[in-house]
Amino acid sequence: MFKTEASGFERANEILRMLEMTPALRRRFLSRLGRMAISQAQTNVREQKTVDGMPFAPRSARSSKTGLMLKNLVKSRWIKVFMRGDSAAEVGFLRNAGYVAGKHQLGSDETFKIEKNDSLFEQSPLNQKCDRKQALRLIQLGFARPLDEIMREVSVWDAINWLKHHKEQWVVRVPARPFLGASPETRKIWSDALMGDIGERFKAKNYANLLT
Repeated sequence: MFKTEASGFERANEILRMLEMTPALRRRFLSRLGRMAISQAQTNVREQKTVDGMPFAPRSARSSKTGLMLKNLVKSRWIKVFMRGDSAAEVGFLRNAGYVAGKHQLGSDETFKIEKNDSLFEQSPLNQKCDRKQALRLIQLGFARPLDEIMREVSVWDAINWLKHHKEQWVVRVPARPFLGASPETRKIWSDALMGDIGERFKAKNYANLLT
């Protein structure tokens, strides 16, 4: 969970003390800061980059659907700003979305299993070459040959035989894709801009130019 605190923004802290901001004004400032973090996370996911501006680590074919899942996780219905008193705010996820988001943010170990009698292959004649769906299935299970080559050279019998002799399960390390957060320099830019506009209504689009 990305956490924003007044103590994390030295210049903003000086301004807060100088102006003797009320608790309500501090909450407004931190809430806006959290919403900036959400906007940045949405930008990172859309542009497939980490908080450091580096490209996301590629995912294997076995987890090809996780990119779409991550795009859904950063929608406003799942990610929110939570106030923690008058001096801290956190950006977090609702329900089980936090579990999935954490696997993206930190990386994870995923276990894949092979069904020895895969119904996808049982539906076809044994001497027939694998169709596209079957070939994709083999690749997802770790069959290290190009799609076109499998469809051209690998029969259903070959596929079933490979499944029977392949190991039943294995663990794949899914690399981290940290999309939630911001550098100290970026947070300082945000805090300066938000403090200058603290009396105005907050609209994320007005600060889009501050997203990295």
